[in-house]
Amino acid sequence: MVAISVTAAASVATGILALSSVRNMAETISITSFKESSSSSSSTARDVAGENSLLQQYISTNRNGGTSLSVPQGKTSCSIVEDLKQMKRKELLALFLLCDAPEAEKDVIGSWDGTLLNNNSVLTSVSGFITNTLFGRRYDTWCGKAFGVNSSGEVIGSNRFRCKKDTTEIQLEHTFGVKISQSKLRGKGVLLDYGPYQGMLSPWKTMVDEVRFIRSNSRDEDGEDCSILIGMGSIGWSGGFLNSQPFCLARVSHEFQ
Repeated sequence: MVAISVTAAASVATGILALSSVRNMAETISITSFKESSSSSSSTARDVAGENSLLQQYISTNRNGGTSLSVPQGKTSCSIVEDLKQMKRKELLALFLLCDAPEAEKDVIGSWDGTLLNNNSVLTSVSGFITNTLFGRRYDTWCGKAFGVNSSGEVIGSNRFRCKKDTTEIQLEHTFGVKISQSKLRGKGVLLDYGPYQGMLSPWKTMVDEVRFIRSNSRDEDGEDCSILIGMGSIGWSGGFLNSQPFCLARVSHEFQ
């Protein structure tokens, strides 16, 4: 009887995860299905943003009737991250499509504090478990990314994790390549490819993230860099970019200490 109950529970859980993944994939296809044009992502953002949506604060109408990214004046990095944490996955995806890639890979060099964002219902918790418990392995929680230059002069990056015994200590794990390229969704973005740095049997072999700037080269009154990136993370075996997990990265500053 116990075995039957466990099997039934596992079946129900699997079904819920499958349905949630299908929902994400359908949502992504719906939002990215417009033909690529100067106004396609604008129309998407306008359609997704409800009357009281926080997304409305980040879009503006230009003289041609299209919509473009418009970060509210005076917003601190913490305030923007808090806004992103309140948005639904479809709003985050629409906002992501409005954002631009950096002009060069070197523009992202440095350390960034990371936050996982809404991934629709149960998948938000599942993504947190995969990122913090499985992906983090020996460490405690994922807390962002760090970018630098290797011996060949190429920009590469690693993920930042807080240590279990000392949460003030940051460890780097899981290296990835960094390249501005055609987006897996639409337009151009910075693709973070883990494949070349993972073994053939690694569950992270097919992992690819993509990041774009919400705000770049912005300085606060203390002169600190307030740049913010929005990203979509994916793994091939879980649906790829159609089932991607939204996250954001903010330049490491005193705000996040």
